[in-house]
Amino acid sequence: MSVRHLEAFFDPESIAVIGDFAAPDATESLVLRNLLEAGYAGRVMVCSRKHKEVEGIPCHSSVSRLPELPELSILCVSPYDVARVLNSLGKRGAKAALVLSGGFSRGQSKSERVLVDSILSVIREHGIRVLGPNSLGLLVPGARLNASTVRPGAARGRVAYVGYSGILGLAMLDWAGGRGVGFSHFLTLGDQYDVSVADLVNYLAEDPGTRAIILQIERIDQPREFLSAIRIASRGKLVLVIKSGLFAASRGYEVEPVPGLGDSEEVISAALRRAGALRIEDLEELFDATETLTRMRPLQGERLAMISNGFGPNVLATDQLILRSGQLAELAPETVLKLSKVLPRFWNQRNPVDINGDATPQRFAEALKIIGRDPGVDAVLVTHAPTEAAPGVATAEAVAPVARDLYCNVLCSWMGKRSASEARRLLESEGLPTYASPGKAVSAFMYMVQHRRSQEALSETPPLRLVENAERRLQVLEPLHTALSQSRTYLRPDEVREVLRAYGIPYADARYVNDIHGAEEAARELGYPVAVRIVHEAGCMPFVHLPGRVQRTAAVAMDVRSPEQLQYAIVNLSDQVAYQWPDSRILGYEVQCMQRGLHSLKVSMGVSRDPLFGPVLFFGGGGAMAEIRRESAIGLPPLNHNLAEGLIAESRIAGVLAARGSEGQRALDKLAELLVNLSQLVVDVSRISGVEIRPILVNQRGVMAASGYIGLGEPAEMAIRPYPEELEEPVRLEKSGREVVLRPIRGEDEPAHYEMHQQLSQETIFNRFFQYRSKLTHRELARMTQIDYDREMAFIASAQTGDGGQETLGVVRTWCDADFERAEFAIVVRDDQQGEGLGRKLMEKAIAYCRGRGIQVIFGDVLAENRRMLAFVGRFGFEVGDGETPDVVRVTLRL
Repeated sequence: MSVRHLEAFFDPESIAVIGDFAAPDATESLVLRNLLEAGYAGRVMVCSRKHKEVEGIPCHSSVSRLPELPELSILCVSPYDVARVLNSLGKRGAKAALVLSGGFSRGQSKSERVLVDSILSVIREHGIRVLGPNSLGLLVPGARLNASTVRPGAARGRVAYVGYSGILGLAMLDWAGGRGVGFSHFLTLGDQYDVSVADLVNYLAEDPGTRAIILQIERIDQPREFLSAIRIASRGKLVLVIKSGLFAASRGYEVEPVPGLGDSEEVISAALRRAGALRIEDLEELFDATETLTRMRPLQGERLAMISNGFGPNVLATDQLILRSGQLAELAPETVLKLSKVLPRFWNQRNPVDINGDATPQRFAEALKIIGRDPGVDAVLVTHAPTEAAPGVATAEAVAPVARDLYCNVLCSWMGKRSASEARRLLESEGLPTYASPGKAVSAFMYMVQHRRSQEALSETPPLRLVENAERRLQVLEPLHTALSQSRTYLRPDEVREVLRAYGIPYADARYVNDIHGAEEAARELGYPVAVRIVHEAGCMPFVHLPGRVQRTAAVAMDVRSPEQLQYAIVNLSDQVAYQWPDSRILGYEVQCMQRGLHSLKVSMGVSRDPLFGPVLFFGGGGAMAEIRRESAIGLPPLNHNLAEGLIAESRIAGVLAARGSEGQRALDKLAELLVNLSQLVVDVSRISGVEIRPILVNQRGVMAASGYIGLGEPAEMAIRPYPEELEEPVRLEKSGREVVLRPIRGEDEPAHYEMHQQLSQETIFNRFFQYRSKLTHRELARMTQIDYDREMAFIASAQTGDGGQETLGVVRTWCDADFERAEFAIVVRDDQQGEGLGRKLMEKAIAYCRGRGIQVIFGDVLAENRRMLAFVGRFGFEVGDGETPDVVRVTLRL
């Protein structure tokens, strides 16, 4: 994942087009004409062995004979010549090459493999960045750059498009050209020999001219880097992802299924949601979403009002809004009163507003003006059905100027074909998002709503949870080591109970015994009635270890009321196990007090492993039907409380809990806590490959797990890096002797971080932020405390307060570039803690961390008048140089 030299693709000062130019319609000929016709202002060079001049530009016979090293080289040569040309460029120190040559991925022969390996070898040797091969090229309309085979190019806009498929890319460009939609960047990746989708997302995330990013992807090769890039981009931009290849028949390659959960596509959707991206299902939805994000301002709220000259269109739109969990705006009494003066006497007096079939263009405009100024309305959908009273074009002409003057967003749906086409073109030319049906308009509006919700989710602050995990890990290591020493890939029921209880998951009491006599004694001590389960090897496996959708043999007898029934049950169950699992060795018996399911809700939760994203969590129903249907909500660890609640909300269980009122809310809180604890278990113990807790009984007495299963395997890496607890370090302050902990920041630290900022003097704030800030907003604080530990690190000095809480005394931050070569730092210490040596300890911590990550340079910007800070960094060996403005200097430390 690297942005090194990517600027050479998008803003090059010079370009060389390399090819034979054998025909006017050859790839290289098209690219050269496109460059010239687009008005590219940089220097253009041509390399061809067959011509002396092309398009009035002198040709050079080889790369070595070019008068200067091009910043970007475009290769349109034979596949057999790509490695040779790249090698020549690399020897001259070239930074970037766009390879439009094709023919590499169509076959799997040894000769083709040799070609690929030779190109990869050249890339590694010279460090040249390569986009392609098999790429359509790239367009940057704002820079008048069309380095592609696409004609006539694209209009300038604020949406970036990055795709795999050239054909889908052409379709998107054709649609955009017909709708007046523009792009900040447009390119297709081709075979991704070097530059990846994660690289480009990282680059575009920092581009001020890009408001939204559209990704058309077919597969994800580097999940951790991919999600990290999207999470960073989603903080400030709308990211839409259309993922093709939902089924094996369409993919053309096999994808390993997620054990126990089925299709990996469910996990991909969960991963994209976690990263803050919106997933689009098909190209038509993508067009509608692009229409919306191109023309709509960011939403201030989710409340939608609707206007139509008929009842039917409003019904369709309302149905679609409710189905997608949208929110109808409630009109203020003042709005209803004003509307009553311009609408027919019998109008419905509520949202959606039916202005009647005899509505004129003027009535449309007046109704929109009144509703659009209602403080309870965040967006308005105007739906027009063609009538004699309201011709399509005349109505559009009346609505457009009103929509422009409103603060809220306005969406338009002009239904029909012949009479509506011209009206839609007029509305589009006025910058209004326009759709052929109200249902499409609502669907597109909900993409913006989902983006707003994902932004809020990324900014949520979880409740304070300061849990020490060292003791928990010690409790679970013994049973894990015992199982691994015996070459077991599972834990026995008594070991499962020990592990889950250690992580705060209530588990029913039970006795684990070796023989039938032990079972009789356990039942007598516990008291009848009891449940007895035969423990055998196959029955200890969580379902995520079982092939396909094979169900586990229950091997359980319920409500056993006497020793005679107990003996009969054990013999009968033993016969069942021998018949269904002949190779499964019986390990013993588990006797448990009956856990009555009367009036109980049964749920399940657990852990599986996705071949791509690693550990995944699931939550769903826990009854017999759940065993068959396997319908579960899926999420990625690590979880906090809010993310756990969101996971539950995606399941069918959420509606059942909501219907139970306050009791259901208590259960929801407890289940979310269990999910967080389960998430922490797989974070702490990477050898756990699968967990199934089924059923969990939820009733008035609380929450209790009746049975559980844990499988073991090789350590697995999570797609989202968890809190790096290993970086915590206790230190003692020099003057006061107070004990503090230097540790990475967490989302739970937001309240303490706010309090720290409130205790900073205005001078300290100005030196840190280069401006006076009395308060930080919730979103700013969330961004400061909920960080991506892969690319950003913030170490805080945390100390315990007299009332047992935590306070933050100082913080040092580092932001790594995507190449992990340079890191920017910033540091601030609370005024009343200065002079304690805390700043030095924080800075030493940050430098050691960057050195450990392989960072080569640490830099920061300091106000030139801040002599105290300049003296501070000078003690660490920072060098002082010029900054971006005269009043700022840049300090740099080479590691």
